[in-house]
Amino acid sequence: RGTQRLRISDVKAGGKVATFGGLPGIDIPPGASVLTDPIALPVSAGQTVELALSLPEGGRLAAVERGPDGKGGWIEEAGARRDALPALFSALDVASDRARPVAVILSDTKSAGPGSWPALLAARKDGRLGIVNRSVYGGHLALGPAGASALARFDSDVLGTSGASHAVIFAGNNDLIQPGMIGSSGRPSLDPALMQSWGQVIALLGQAAHRARAARLRP
Repeated sequence: RGTQRLRISDVKAGGKVATFGGLPGIDIPPGASVLTDPIALPVSAGQTVELALSLPEGGRLAAVERGPDGKGGWIEEAGARRDALPALFSALDVASDRARPVAVILSDTKSAGPGSWPALLAARKDGRLGIVNRSVYGGHLALGPAGASALARFDSDVLGTSGASHAVIFAGNNDLIQPGMIGSSGRPSLDPALMQSWGQVIALLGQAAHRARAARLRP
């Protein structure tokens, strides 16, 4: 999400090397996302897949998500690869051998992370219902950290999810009590001027619901 292109290479999923149009690396334009070529890697429901990549040494990178420790995941040096991964990998798209519904969760801190309720729901469904968790730490409906607005991410994170059949929008709390919670620098920057009213939050949730219905997604 910066202003300069980003070079990534040596991308691996489950130990298998990924390519981009047959090439080992690719330059990503500012604000863009890229897909790897398909990887032959059988996975089962609930399985953890290790992801890895390499960035140019000395490059500067500003991640847009806070880390699970709540201290802020903004980093400056690309050499800190471990902390950069949540911001660089957005999803692992898995082809299924049979049709099944896929629910996309679009929420905030209360739903983000490996120990959250979407992860527990996925384990309970045991592959009968696909769960794609697009929640981010510090997420807002409208105004918040860069990349944290649920409405701004709706098209890419919900409509852009392969096989999406259901959408769960669970956000708005931060718009009411922590407006503008994190600034672009990654530092706390509460701004009462950005606070949303109950009516505004309800209207924003309605906008998300209308977009989901227009795409024929079910609640």
